[in-house]
Amino acid sequence: MKKGFLTALLFSFIVGCLQAQFIEKNAFYFEAGASLGTHLGASVSFNYTYNQKYSFAAGCSQLIRASKNKPDDYSSGLLGILLLNLVKPLEETTLYDFQAGQILVLNKSGNIRLNFMGGIGFTHIKDAFNFEAVDDSFLVENYTYSNESSNVISLLLTPRIEFTTRFYGLSISPQFIYNKENVYFGLAINHMVGILRPKSN
Repeated sequence: MKKGFLTALLFSFIVGCLQAQFIEKNAFYFEAGASLGTHLGASVSFNYTYNQKYSFAAGCSQLIRASKNKPDDYSSGLLGILLLNLVKPLEETTLYDFQAGQILVLNKSGNIRLNFMGGIGFTHIKDAFNFEAVDDSFLVENYTYSNESSNVISLLLTPRIEFTTRFYGLSISPQFIYNKENVYFGLAINHMVGILRPKSN
């Protein structure tokens, strides 16, 4: 019985050491935030960093702006004005991305770092097309239109500066997204929640 107890104690000690070493080198956290630029956007992502040197992220973003196909004399009508013009035709982009990068820690405490990230994304774009004028449209829109969708692959470049505690942080990131349909520029601010860095830093 004593031998079994010592074996269980030794096993628990080894597992505890392995867990401590794992946490020291691996960090997992969620990011969520908003962006402003050529489009208005919101995003969420799951992030992993190894040894505060390498970073990986899988995320989803929603980007919107007024449709570039909208006629200059388009009007949403009285109802649209009462609804703060929220019914105007939009270009809506949904982006699913995977990014990788390298981290540069900027201070001894490790709470300020640069994270140079880039990657690829599957992009679904829905936009308004085929605008046709409507007569007597005081109350409603003066054009009818149809929505069409397309799918493209995007390239992303999103370097960020990150300010972190162990479990919470804030990142500021210029964003560049390119595909054959559009080019996106913006600035994003994200909240970071999870295990961001080792306890010793």
